[in-house]
Amino acid sequence: MEGYEWVGTWEDQNNYWVYYRLSKTDYQQRMAEKREKEAILSVDFFQKAISSRDSKDLKPTLVMLIKALEPINPYFGEAITATIGEKQIFLGNEIIQQITGILNSISFECPNQVVVKVGQLIISRNLPCRVMSNYEFAVKGMPVRFTYTERSHIKHRLVTDNNGMLIFALDPVRSMKSVELVKLSIDWESVVQ
Repeated sequence: MEGYEWVGTWEDQNNYWVYYRLSKTDYQQRMAEKREKEAILSVDFFQKAISSRDSKDLKPTLVMLIKALEPINPYFGEAITATIGEKQIFLGNEIIQQITGILNSISFECPNQVVVKVGQLIISRNLPCRVMSNYEFAVKGMPVRFTYTERSHIKHRLVTDNNGMLIFALDPVRSMKSVELVKLSIDWESVVQ
Protein backbone atom coordinates (compact mmCIF):
# COMPACT_ATOMS: atom_id res chain seq x y z
CA MET A 1 0.00 0.00 0.00
CA GLU A 2 1.24 3.47 -0.77
CA GLY A 3 0.21 6.98 0.15
CA TYR A 4 -0.51 6.37 3.81
CA GLU A 5 0.36 8.95 6.46
CA TRP A 6 1.78 8.26 9.92
CA VAL A 7 -0.42 9.82 12.60
CA GLY A 8 0.85 8.52 15.92
CA THR A 9 1.83 5.65 18.21
CA TRP A 10 0.68 4.25 21.52
CA GLU A 11 2.24 1.61 23.71
CA ASP A 12 1.68 -0.17 26.97
CA GLN A 13 3.50 -2.98 28.70
CA ASN A 14 2.38 -5.65 26.16
CA ASN A 15 1.51 -3.79 22.95
CA TYR A 16 2.87 -1.21 20.58
CA TRP A 17 0.28 0.46 18.34
CA VAL A 18 0.98 2.54 15.26
CA TYR A 19 -1.78 4.60 13.69
CA TYR A 20 -1.71 5.39 9.96
CA ARG A 21 -4.23 7.28 7.89
CA LEU A 22 -5.04 6.85 4.20
CA SER A 23 -7.04 9.37 2.21
CA LYS A 24 -9.61 7.54 0.09
CA THR A 25 -9.61 10.32 -2.48
CA ASP A 26 -5.82 10.42 -2.82
CA TYR A 27 -5.64 6.62 -2.91
CA GLN A 28 -8.30 6.35 -5.63
CA GLN A 29 -6.58 9.08 -7.66
CA ARG A 30 -3.20 7.32 -7.41
CA MET A 31 -4.75 3.99 -8.41
CA ALA A 32 -6.50 5.61 -11.40
CA GLU A 33 -3.20 7.20 -12.52
CA LYS A 34 -1.39 3.89 -12.13
CA ARG A 35 -4.11 2.07 -14.11
CA GLU A 36 -3.90 4.71 -16.86
CA LYS A 37 -0.10 4.30 -17.12
CA GLU A 38 -0.45 0.51 -17.31
CA ALA A 39 -3.15 0.84 -19.99
CA ILE A 40 -0.89 3.12 -22.07
CA LEU A 41 1.93 0.56 -21.82
CA SER A 42 -0.46 -2.23 -22.79
CA VAL A 43 -1.72 -0.27 -25.82
CA ASP A 44 1.88 0.26 -26.94
CA PHE A 45 2.59 -3.49 -26.84
CA PHE A 46 -0.75 -4.18 -28.54
CA GLN A 47 0.03 -1.80 -31.42
CA LYS A 48 3.49 -3.37 -31.85
CA ALA A 49 1.81 -6.80 -31.98
CA ILE A 50 -0.61 -5.68 -34.69
CA SER A 51 2.25 -4.18 -36.69
CA SER A 52 4.18 -7.45 -36.36
CA ARG A 53 1.12 -9.46 -37.43
CA ASP A 54 0.65 -7.20 -40.46
CA SER A 55 4.27 -7.90 -41.44
CA LYS A 56 3.43 -11.65 -41.23
CA ASP A 57 5.62 -12.50 -38.26
CA LEU A 58 3.50 -14.42 -35.75
CA LYS A 59 6.03 -15.35 -33.08
CA PRO A 60 6.86 -11.72 -32.14
CA THR A 61 3.14 -10.96 -32.49
CA LEU A 62 2.31 -13.51 -29.80
CA VAL A 63 5.14 -12.29 -27.57
CA MET A 64 3.93 -8.66 -27.84
CA LEU A 65 0.32 -9.68 -27.17
CA ILE A 66 1.35 -11.55 -24.03
CA LYS A 67 3.41 -8.54 -22.94
CA ALA A 68 0.33 -6.37 -23.58
CA LEU A 69 -1.63 -8.47 -21.09
CA GLU A 70 0.92 -8.22 -18.28
CA PRO A 71 0.45 -4.53 -17.32
CA ILE A 72 -3.35 -4.78 -17.21
CA ASN A 73 -3.47 -8.15 -15.44
CA PRO A 74 -4.32 -6.59 -12.03
CA TYR A 75 -7.28 -4.81 -13.65
CA PHE A 76 -9.00 -7.71 -15.42
CA GLY A 77 -12.09 -7.19 -13.28
CA GLU A 78 -12.42 -3.66 -14.66
CA ALA A 79 -13.34 -2.47 -18.13
CA ILE A 80 -10.25 -0.82 -19.59
CA THR A 81 -11.03 0.93 -22.84
CA ALA A 82 -8.61 2.30 -25.38
CA THR A 83 -8.82 4.01 -28.72
CA ILE A 84 -6.91 2.28 -31.50
CA GLY A 85 -7.09 4.31 -34.69
CA GLU A 86 -10.67 5.55 -34.62
CA LYS A 87 -12.04 2.47 -32.88
CA GLN A 88 -12.88 2.26 -29.16
CA ILE A 89 -12.02 -1.21 -27.77
CA PHE A 90 -12.09 -3.09 -24.49
CA LEU A 91 -8.35 -3.65 -24.26
CA GLY A 92 -8.17 -6.95 -22.36
CA ASN A 93 -10.91 -8.53 -24.49
CA GLU A 94 -9.27 -7.41 -27.73
CA ILE A 95 -5.85 -8.74 -26.72
CA ILE A 96 -7.28 -12.13 -25.75
CA GLN A 97 -9.31 -12.25 -28.97
CA GLN A 98 -6.16 -11.56 -31.02
CA ILE A 99 -4.18 -14.28 -29.17
CA THR A 100 -7.01 -16.78 -29.64
CA GLY A 101 -7.34 -15.92 -33.32
CA ILE A 102 -3.63 -16.43 -33.94
CA LEU A 103 -3.49 -19.70 -31.99
CA ASN A 104 -6.47 -21.02 -33.93
CA SER A 105 -4.96 -19.93 -37.25
CA ILE A 106 -1.78 -22.01 -36.98
CA SER A 107 -1.72 -25.40 -38.65
CA PHE A 108 0.73 -27.99 -39.93
CA GLU A 109 0.86 -29.02 -43.57
CA CYS A 110 2.45 -32.46 -43.60
CA PRO A 111 1.84 -35.68 -45.51
CA ASN A 112 -0.52 -38.08 -43.77
CA GLN A 113 1.72 -41.04 -44.45
CA VAL A 114 5.35 -41.66 -45.35
CA VAL A 115 6.59 -45.10 -46.36
CA VAL A 116 10.11 -45.82 -45.11
CA LYS A 117 12.07 -49.08 -45.16
CA VAL A 118 13.81 -50.42 -42.06
CA GLY A 119 17.29 -48.93 -41.84
CA GLN A 120 16.41 -45.91 -43.99
CA LEU A 121 17.16 -42.43 -42.69
CA ILE A 122 14.19 -40.05 -42.50
CA ILE A 123 15.10 -36.56 -43.69
CA SER A 124 13.07 -33.41 -44.27
CA ARG A 125 12.47 -34.02 -47.95
CA ASN A 126 10.88 -37.41 -47.08
CA LEU A 127 8.59 -35.77 -44.55
CA PRO A 128 8.06 -32.16 -45.68
CA CYS A 129 6.26 -30.22 -42.97
CA ARG A 130 5.34 -26.57 -43.06
CA VAL A 131 3.73 -24.43 -40.38
CA MET A 132 1.08 -22.22 -41.92
CA SER A 133 -1.37 -19.59 -40.82
CA ASN A 134 -4.98 -19.23 -41.95
CA TYR A 135 -3.91 -15.70 -42.83
CA GLU A 136 -2.39 -17.41 -45.91
CA PHE A 137 1.30 -17.19 -45.06
CA ALA A 138 4.02 -19.46 -43.72
CA VAL A 139 4.92 -19.07 -40.05
CA LYS A 140 8.63 -18.32 -39.78
CA GLY A 141 10.77 -18.69 -36.66
CA MET A 142 8.13 -20.72 -34.79
CA PRO A 143 9.48 -23.23 -32.23
CA VAL A 144 8.03 -26.71 -32.70
CA ARG A 145 8.17 -29.83 -30.55
CA PHE A 146 8.72 -33.01 -32.50
CA THR A 147 8.28 -36.52 -31.09
CA TYR A 148 8.63 -39.86 -32.81
CA THR A 149 7.05 -42.98 -31.30
CA GLU A 150 9.96 -45.28 -32.12
CA ARG A 151 12.14 -43.13 -29.87
CA SER A 152 9.53 -41.46 -27.70
CA HIS A 153 12.13 -40.60 -25.06
CA ILE A 154 13.79 -38.24 -27.53
CA LYS A 155 12.13 -34.85 -27.81
CA HIS A 156 13.29 -32.68 -30.65
CA ARG A 157 12.90 -28.93 -30.62
CA LEU A 158 12.90 -27.37 -34.03
CA VAL A 159 12.35 -23.87 -35.40
CA THR A 160 10.70 -23.18 -38.74
CA ASP A 161 12.77 -21.50 -41.43
CA ASN A 162 11.70 -18.35 -43.34
CA ASN A 163 9.37 -20.47 -45.49
CA GLY A 164 7.72 -22.09 -42.46
CA MET A 165 9.49 -25.40 -43.19
CA LEU A 166 10.84 -27.73 -40.53
CA ILE A 167 14.33 -28.98 -41.26
CA PHE A 168 15.30 -32.19 -39.48
CA ALA A 169 16.71 -35.69 -39.81
CA LEU A 170 15.83 -38.83 -37.84
CA ASP A 171 18.11 -41.75 -37.25
CA PRO A 172 17.55 -44.79 -39.47
CA VAL A 173 14.28 -46.59 -38.80
CA ARG A 174 14.83 -49.72 -36.70
CA SER A 175 11.27 -50.43 -35.66
CA MET A 176 9.64 -53.60 -36.89
CA LYS A 177 6.17 -52.16 -36.27
CA SER A 178 4.09 -51.46 -39.32
CA VAL A 179 3.31 -47.93 -38.11
CA GLU A 180 5.25 -45.32 -36.15
CA LEU A 181 3.92 -41.83 -35.50
CA VAL A 182 5.48 -38.41 -35.68
CA LYS A 183 3.80 -35.77 -33.56
CA LEU A 184 4.31 -32.04 -34.08
CA SER A 185 3.10 -29.28 -31.80
CA ILE A 186 3.92 -25.64 -31.30
CA ASP A 187 6.38 -25.22 -28.41
CA TRP A 188 4.43 -22.51 -26.54
CA GLU A 189 6.94 -22.41 -23.68
CA SER A 190 9.67 -21.34 -26.09
CA VAL A 191 7.38 -18.82 -27.77
CA VAL A 192 6.73 -16.89 -24.57
CA GLN A 193 10.28 -16.95 -23.19
